[in-house]
Amino acid sequence: ISQNTLSTTVSGTVTSFTPTEVSTLSVPGAVAVDVAGSFAYVAAGTSGLIVVDVTDRTTPRTRGTLGGLGNAQAVRASGQTAFIADANGFLRIVNAQNPDAPILSASLPIGGSPAALAFHGTMVAVAAQAGGVSLVNVTNPASPSLVASFAVPSPAIGVDFDLQSGTVAVAMGTSGLQLANISNPVLPKLRGILAGGDVRRVLLRLPAALLADAQRSVTSINVTNPDNPVLSSSLPFLLGGVPVDIAAFGNVAITADNTFGRAIPIVNISSPLNPSSVGFWTLPDPGYSSSIAVDISFGYAIIPATGTLRILKYQDITDPFGIPPSISITFPVSGEPLIQRQPITVTTNATDDVAVAQVNFLIDGQLAFTTTGLPAQFSYTVPPTATTLTFGATAVDYGNNVGTAQNVVVPVIPDPLTTAKGRVVTRSGGVPVAAATVTSLGLSASTASDGTFAITGLPTIYGPVVVNAIAVDRKSTRLNFSHLGISY
Repeated sequence: ISQNTLSTTVSGTVTSFTPTEVSTLSVPGAVAVDVAGSFAYVAAGTSGLIVVDVTDRTTPRTRGTLGGLGNAQAVRASGQTAFIADANGFLRIVNAQNPDAPILSASLPIGGSPAALAFHGTMVAVAAQAGGVSLVNVTNPASPSLVASFAVPSPAIGVDFDLQSGTVAVAMGTSGLQLANISNPVLPKLRGILAGGDVRRVLLRLPAALLADAQRSVTSINVTNPDNPVLSSSLPFLLGGVPVDIAAFGNVAITADNTFGRAIPIVNISSPLNPSSVGFWTLPDPGYSSSIAVDISFGYAIIPATGTLRILKYQDITDPFGIPPSISITFPVSGEPLIQRQPITVTTNATDDVAVAQVNFLIDGQLAFTTTGLPAQFSYTVPPTATTLTFGATAVDYGNNVGTAQNVVVPVIPDPLTTAKGRVVTRSGGVPVAAATVTSLGLSASTASDGTFAITGLPTIYGPVVVNAIAVDRKSTRLNFSHLGISY
């Protein structure tokens, strides 16, 4: 092994591996898929959400189904929470902590017809065709709040974003790619646009935006200057096909393809401005795919014509070195109080000399959750009677070596509650609005003659407090928060 002027010799065996399809599963109505840990989540149109256990990728099995979600067209998953784009005008959030009986946690109205989603951190971006893009705070998945919406020049059919840079990339079909900035999520700003192609989905790998472009094939756009995005490269049609979706893990991307029928392109994106072909996922039976998901070793494709989930093993990982993983719990933090009934995300940092295969989470010494996805995290609600909690975690690599995190011990306190105070005024002119109804987290208050209000007893466990106001003017016109301004 060498790098620049340095080199060393290690023993090992070099083996070749051919990407191989390992299983299929019938999922009637399937249109989209995402994977998190040991579960795949399938959006199945009017049939709702299907939870598939993929602990053994060679024998996937349906665990639970949740209907009544309208028209589920896209899905993103985090731990055991699934975010669903309902084309009937909603973001649906599903709790699948019991995979045999998933439940609807929340439904948030979204303007337009949701077609695609992106999820990072505590935010979901919803591409809603003529409704543009909506940004939703999901710090508490049971109580999502609309942060902002913004219009784009043509229907938004795909979206991705990067929280650190504030970059948003919006796929607009034959109208191309629109960039925006959400450094201040409350006030999104449109940036540059790159016309051309037929952009169905977009994947940000800065400094590139990787496009599933049905006209130009897999295409890389340099977005270093977001006001002037530049086409960097496109794969030849015979290597990249006609992609309609793209997903990646590490340096490997796989597309959903609508041209080859029996082959799905696999792409190296280690140099995101110049992606290259790795090979193909060969399908035993012909079928165009509509959606793709990828984890460390497997790809998951939906064939909508037959309602089939297909699973590919695209790389084989072995670990003969005997070095255990390193793992630490990054949240919660020892000694820092949690609040009874508080929904939290337990997060870890797990690394290995080869790769981490699995992370186990423990609460008070008992196994609470296992995941194969990285970064390893899981959603947890602090018990209502807890006074102290001990969080633990272990990481297992592909050689079955185990690393153990230092336990995190935290006190648990009752919710101290808080008060939201402010003033409601008209957006045009800043005139105080009296007798407006101001609501937040299920509580409400009316404004005084000078527009001021105070809502007491608000829980602190759901993150930032969002306040909405509704008033009726002298012409009996109902004014909602889009016409009113709230200052704190």
